[in-house]
Amino acid sequence: MKSIKNIAKALTGFAFIVTLCSQPVKAGEWTTVKGAVSTKNPHALVTVESDAEISSRLSVFGFIDAEATEEKPYDFKSLYCEGRVTLKFNNLVRAIAEYNGGNNYEDTIRLGIAVTPKLGKDNFTFIKLFPYETTEKKGPQASLFTLQNLTDRLSASILADYNLDSKTLYLEPTLDYKLGNNLSAFIQGRSFGKVGEFDFVPYVGISKSF
Repeated sequence: MKSIKNIAKALTGFAFIVTLCSQPVKAGEWTTVKGAVSTKNPHALVTVESDAEISSRLSVFGFIDAEATEEKPYDFKSLYCEGRVTLKFNNLVRAIAEYNGGNNYEDTIRLGIAVTPKLGKDNFTFIKLFPYETTEKKGPQASLFTLQNLTDRLSASILADYNLDSKTLYLEPTLDYKLGNNLSAFIQGRSFGKVGEFDFVPYVGISKSF
């Protein structure tokens, strides 16, 4: 069991470092920097995320959230990050290892599968199923990310992470409007809690892709 944890940490750590420290070099690779302010309890949020293809079957993704507090709106002391390695079997199914960590968050490695079903024109959907996680306390997780291009400039997406044992759900709907070349404005909501007990924190911001 310990060896599995060490291998998973090494793989996801590699993914995290590669994606956040390298610049995109070919089609399908990107880095995005987002700056936002909460309109509910004013404070700043900065997100850096990146995706890179190592080969035709192997890809990596990672992001860091740096968030301030209402008391110190621009003091970015709250950090959360994810890094994942994805191995493509075919156009539908992938194996996946994902690292979750941050301030006041126990390092967690999740192992499972991902599927990318075709749900229509101008849609991208990514579903993750994690039956195993290394803390052996948080339990299985199911995750959905779906993005729909509504027009050439406007897109809508939603991220949902459901923890089966605790019956808690993280929701992140986003509406993105393209302002120009690789520059967008967005409105986003974030909520975490028991199913049916949602208290969204709204954000407005600007994102720049490279």
